[in-house]
Amino acid sequence: MAASGSRSCLQYLFHLAHDNLDFRLPEIKALLALRSKPFHPCESFKEQSPFWCLDRLSEEDVCTVMARSVCAKSAFELWGHGQTHSELRTSLLNYPQEKMSPYMQKGSSYRINVYTFNKTLSFEDRIKKIDAMDYLPFEGTVSLKNPQHIFCLLEDYGTDPNNVPEQPNYIYFCRWDFCFLELAVIWLIERFVKHRQLFKALLKLPGMFERIFRALSTQTDMLREQNCKLDAILEQNRRLAVFPGLKGDMI
Repeated sequence: MAASGSRSCLQYLFHLAHDNLDFRLPEIKALLALRSKPFHPCESFKEQSPFWCLDRLSEEDVCTVMARSVCAKSAFELWGHGQTHSELRTSLLNYPQEKMSPYMQKGSSYRINVYTFNKTLSFEDRIKKIDAMDYLPFEGTVSLKNPQHIFCLLEDYGTDPNNVPEQPNYIYFCRWDFCFLELAVIWLIERFVKHRQLFKALLKLPGMFERIFRALSTQTDMLREQNCKLDAILEQNRRLAVFPGLKGDMI
Protein backbone atom coordinates (compact mmCIF):
# COMPACT_ATOMS: atom_id res chain seq x y z
CA MET A 1 0.00 0.00 0.00
CA ALA A 2 1.16 3.53 -0.57
CA ALA A 3 3.29 4.99 2.15
CA SER A 4 1.03 7.92 2.86
CA GLY A 5 -2.44 6.52 2.29
CA SER A 6 -4.84 7.96 -0.26
CA ARG A 7 -3.16 10.69 -2.25
CA SER A 8 -4.06 13.29 -4.84
CA CYS A 9 -4.54 12.37 -8.47
CA LEU A 10 -1.51 11.07 -10.33
CA GLN A 11 -0.65 9.56 -13.69
CA TYR A 12 -0.99 5.79 -13.94
CA LEU A 13 0.14 3.31 -16.55
CA PHE A 14 -2.09 0.37 -17.41
CA HIS A 15 -0.66 -2.75 -19.02
CA LEU A 16 -3.42 -4.28 -21.16
CA ALA A 17 -3.77 -7.69 -22.70
CA HIS A 18 -3.01 -7.51 -26.40
CA ASP A 19 -6.23 -9.17 -27.60
CA ASN A 20 -9.85 -8.09 -27.97
CA LEU A 21 -8.47 -4.68 -28.94
CA ASP A 22 -11.87 -3.18 -29.79
CA PHE A 23 -13.16 -4.08 -26.33
CA ARG A 24 -10.43 -2.40 -24.30
CA LEU A 25 -11.38 1.27 -24.69
CA PRO A 26 -15.14 0.84 -23.99
CA GLU A 27 -14.34 -1.31 -20.95
CA ILE A 28 -11.87 1.11 -19.37
CA LYS A 29 -14.16 4.09 -20.03
CA ALA A 30 -17.10 2.27 -18.46
CA LEU A 31 -15.11 1.32 -15.36
CA LEU A 32 -13.85 4.87 -14.89
CA ALA A 33 -17.45 6.09 -15.22
CA LEU A 34 -18.27 4.04 -12.11
CA ARG A 35 -15.99 6.44 -10.26
CA SER A 36 -17.40 9.45 -12.14
CA LYS A 37 -14.03 9.90 -13.81
CA PRO A 38 -13.61 10.81 -17.50
CA PHE A 39 -11.09 9.06 -19.72
CA HIS A 40 -8.02 11.33 -19.80
CA PRO A 41 -5.14 9.75 -21.75
CA CYS A 42 -1.68 11.32 -21.79
CA GLU A 43 -0.26 12.92 -24.93
CA SER A 44 1.62 9.74 -25.84
CA PHE A 45 -1.58 7.65 -25.90
CA LYS A 46 -1.91 5.11 -28.72
CA GLU A 47 -4.97 2.88 -28.59
CA GLN A 48 -3.22 -0.12 -30.17
CA SER A 49 -0.39 -0.05 -27.64
CA PRO A 50 -0.51 -2.41 -24.63
CA PHE A 51 0.57 0.50 -22.39
CA TRP A 52 -1.99 3.20 -21.64
CA CYS A 53 -0.97 6.28 -19.67
CA LEU A 54 -4.00 7.86 -17.99
CA ASP A 55 -4.12 11.16 -16.14
CA ARG A 56 -6.10 12.60 -13.20
CA LEU A 57 -6.66 9.29 -11.41
CA SER A 58 -6.43 8.38 -7.74
CA GLU A 59 -5.24 5.10 -6.27
CA GLU A 60 -8.86 4.22 -5.52
CA ASP A 61 -9.79 4.80 -9.18
CA VAL A 62 -7.05 2.42 -10.30
CA CYS A 63 -8.08 -0.25 -7.79
CA THR A 64 -11.67 -0.02 -9.05
CA VAL A 65 -10.52 -0.60 -12.63
CA MET A 66 -8.16 -3.45 -11.72
CA ALA A 67 -10.80 -5.20 -9.61
CA ARG A 68 -13.33 -5.31 -12.43
CA SER A 69 -11.35 -5.23 -15.66
CA VAL A 70 -10.97 -8.19 -18.00
CA CYS A 71 -8.38 -6.60 -20.29
CA ALA A 72 -6.12 -4.86 -17.74
CA LYS A 73 -3.22 -7.08 -16.67
CA SER A 74 -1.50 -4.69 -14.27
CA ALA A 75 -1.28 -1.05 -13.24
CA PHE A 76 1.60 1.18 -12.18
CA GLU A 77 2.13 4.62 -10.69
CA LEU A 78 3.87 6.48 -13.51
CA TRP A 79 6.96 8.46 -12.52
CA GLY A 80 8.51 9.23 -15.89
CA HIS A 81 8.26 8.52 -19.61
CA GLY A 82 9.73 9.50 -22.95
CA GLN A 83 10.58 8.38 -26.46
CA THR A 84 14.26 7.96 -25.54
CA HIS A 85 16.19 7.20 -22.37
CA SER A 86 17.38 10.80 -22.38
CA GLU A 87 13.77 12.02 -22.36
CA LEU A 88 12.96 9.49 -19.65
CA ARG A 89 15.79 10.81 -17.50
CA THR A 90 14.57 14.40 -17.89
CA SER A 91 11.03 13.34 -17.04
CA LEU A 92 12.14 11.45 -13.92
CA LEU A 93 14.32 14.29 -12.68
CA ASN A 94 11.29 16.58 -12.97
CA TYR A 95 9.09 14.23 -10.94
CA PRO A 96 8.33 15.77 -7.51
CA GLN A 97 10.93 14.66 -4.97
CA GLU A 98 8.36 14.51 -2.18
CA LYS A 99 6.48 11.80 -4.09
CA MET A 100 9.64 9.76 -4.64
CA SER A 101 11.25 9.99 -1.23
CA PRO A 102 8.91 7.67 0.76
CA TYR A 103 10.06 4.76 -1.43
CA MET A 104 13.78 5.57 -1.53
CA GLN A 105 14.66 6.02 2.12
CA LYS A 106 17.48 4.33 4.00
CA GLY A 107 16.43 1.07 5.58
CA SER A 108 14.04 0.22 2.76
CA SER A 109 14.56 -2.40 0.05
CA TYR A 110 13.70 -2.26 -3.63
CA ARG A 111 14.02 -3.98 -6.99
CA ILE A 112 13.88 -2.69 -10.56
CA ASN A 113 12.33 -4.99 -13.15
CA VAL A 114 12.73 -4.54 -16.90
CA TYR A 115 9.82 -5.51 -19.17
CA THR A 116 9.70 -5.27 -22.93
CA PHE A 117 6.81 -5.66 -25.33
CA ASN A 118 7.49 -7.24 -28.74
CA LYS A 119 11.19 -7.79 -28.01
CA THR A 120 13.26 -10.08 -25.80
CA LEU A 121 16.34 -8.66 -24.12
CA SER A 122 19.27 -10.66 -22.80
CA PHE A 123 19.96 -10.69 -19.08
CA GLU A 124 23.08 -8.59 -19.67
CA ASP A 125 21.10 -5.94 -21.56
CA ARG A 126 18.54 -5.75 -18.77
CA ILE A 127 21.28 -5.21 -16.20
CA LYS A 128 22.80 -2.44 -18.32
CA LYS A 129 19.46 -0.64 -18.50
CA ILE A 130 19.07 -0.86 -14.72
CA ASP A 131 22.62 0.36 -14.09
CA ALA A 132 22.01 3.31 -16.41
CA MET A 133 19.36 4.59 -14.00
CA ASP A 134 21.88 5.32 -11.25
CA TYR A 135 20.82 8.98 -11.36
CA LEU A 136 17.75 8.08 -9.27
CA PRO A 137 18.33 8.86 -5.56
CA PHE A 138 17.83 5.36 -4.13
CA GLU A 139 19.20 5.13 -0.59
CA GLY A 140 17.81 1.70 0.26
CA THR A 141 19.27 -1.72 -0.52
CA VAL A 142 18.53 -3.96 -3.47
CA SER A 143 16.47 -7.07 -2.67
CA LEU A 144 15.68 -9.41 -5.53
CA LYS A 145 13.59 -11.90 -3.54
CA ASN A 146 11.49 -9.85 -1.14
CA PRO A 147 11.68 -6.09 -1.84
CA GLN A 148 9.46 -3.60 -0.06
CA HIS A 149 9.14 -1.53 -3.23
CA ILE A 150 9.07 -2.69 -6.84
CA PHE A 151 9.88 -0.40 -9.75
CA CYS A 152 9.48 -1.23 -13.41
CA LEU A 153 11.19 -0.03 -16.56
CA LEU A 154 8.83 -0.82 -19.44
CA GLU A 155 9.81 -0.53 -23.09
CA ASP A 156 7.35 -0.61 -25.97
CA TYR A 157 8.79 -1.90 -29.26
CA GLY A 158 5.57 -1.58 -31.24
CA THR A 159 3.06 -4.22 -32.28
CA ASP A 160 4.61 -5.62 -35.48
CA PRO A 161 6.64 -8.79 -34.69
CA ASN A 162 8.07 -8.71 -38.22
CA ASN A 163 9.42 -5.19 -37.88
CA VAL A 164 10.92 -4.79 -34.42
CA PRO A 165 12.90 -1.54 -34.06
CA GLU A 166 16.38 -1.50 -32.58
CA GLN A 167 15.34 1.09 -30.00
CA PRO A 168 11.99 1.23 -28.17
CA ASN A 169 9.22 3.47 -29.46
CA TYR A 170 8.42 4.57 -25.93
CA ILE A 171 9.79 4.02 -22.41
CA TYR A 172 8.12 4.21 -18.99
CA PHE A 173 9.41 4.08 -15.42
CA CYS A 174 6.82 3.23 -12.78
CA ARG A 175 6.23 2.10 -9.23
CA TRP A 176 4.16 -1.05 -8.80
CA ASP A 177 1.88 -1.45 -5.77
CA PHE A 178 0.66 -4.84 -4.55
CA CYS A 179 -2.57 -3.21 -3.36
CA PHE A 180 -3.91 -3.24 -6.93
CA LEU A 181 -3.91 -7.05 -6.91
CA GLU A 182 -4.89 -7.42 -3.26
CA LEU A 183 -7.96 -5.17 -3.54
CA ALA A 184 -9.02 -6.93 -6.72
CA VAL A 185 -9.08 -10.22 -4.81
CA ILE A 186 -11.02 -8.66 -1.94
CA TRP A 187 -13.57 -7.15 -4.35
CA LEU A 188 -14.10 -10.52 -6.05
CA ILE A 189 -14.58 -12.22 -2.69
CA GLU A 190 -17.19 -9.64 -1.68
CA ARG A 191 -19.03 -10.03 -4.98
CA PHE A 192 -18.97 -13.82 -4.63
CA VAL A 193 -20.58 -13.68 -1.20
CA LYS A 194 -23.32 -11.38 -2.49
CA HIS A 195 -23.93 -13.17 -5.80
CA ARG A 196 -22.74 -16.71 -5.10
CA GLN A 197 -25.17 -18.50 -7.39
CA LEU A 198 -24.37 -16.17 -10.29
CA PHE A 199 -20.64 -16.75 -9.89
CA LYS A 200 -21.13 -20.50 -9.79
CA ALA A 201 -23.08 -20.34 -13.04
CA LEU A 202 -20.50 -18.09 -14.69
CA LEU A 203 -17.61 -20.33 -13.73
CA LYS A 204 -19.25 -23.22 -15.60
CA LEU A 205 -19.12 -21.32 -18.90
CA PRO A 206 -16.18 -22.26 -21.20
CA GLY A 207 -13.26 -19.91 -20.67
CA MET A 208 -15.14 -17.70 -18.18
CA PHE A 209 -12.95 -18.66 -15.22
CA GLU A 210 -9.84 -17.54 -17.09
CA ARG A 211 -11.48 -14.27 -18.19
CA ILE A 212 -12.63 -13.38 -14.67
CA PHE A 213 -9.17 -13.87 -13.25
CA ARG A 214 -7.11 -12.50 -16.12
CA ALA A 215 -6.22 -9.43 -14.08
CA LEU A 216 -4.88 -11.77 -11.40
CA SER A 217 -3.15 -14.14 -13.80
CA THR A 218 -0.59 -11.74 -15.24
CA GLN A 219 2.48 -13.51 -16.52
CA THR A 220 5.02 -11.16 -15.00
CA ASP A 221 7.49 -12.68 -12.55
CA MET A 222 6.70 -9.74 -10.29
CA LEU A 223 3.36 -11.29 -9.38
CA ARG A 224 4.77 -14.80 -9.29
CA GLU A 225 7.05 -13.77 -6.45
CA GLN A 226 4.15 -12.16 -4.62
CA ASN A 227 2.06 -15.37 -4.63
CA CYS A 228 2.70 -15.99 -0.92
CA LYS A 229 0.66 -12.88 -0.10
CA LEU A 230 -2.16 -13.99 -2.36
CA ASP A 231 -2.09 -17.46 -0.80
CA ALA A 232 -2.57 -15.84 2.61
CA ILE A 233 -5.66 -14.01 1.37
CA LEU A 234 -7.09 -17.18 -0.15
CA GLU A 235 -6.37 -19.18 2.99
CA GLN A 236 -8.39 -16.74 5.09
CA ASN A 237 -11.36 -17.19 2.77
CA ARG A 238 -11.07 -20.87 1.83
CA ARG A 239 -14.31 -21.72 3.65
CA LEU A 240 -16.13 -19.77 0.94
CA ALA A 241 -14.58 -21.98 -1.75
CA VAL A 242 -14.23 -18.84 -3.83
CA PHE A 243 -11.39 -19.99 -6.03
CA PRO A 244 -11.61 -23.77 -6.57
CA GLY A 245 -8.25 -25.07 -7.69
CA LEU A 246 -6.56 -21.63 -7.71
CA LYS A 247 -3.16 -21.75 -6.06
CA GLY A 248 -0.07 -19.61 -6.14
CA ASP A 249 1.44 -21.37 -9.16
CA MET A 250 -1.21 -19.73 -11.38
CA ILE A 251 -0.02 -16.26 -10.59
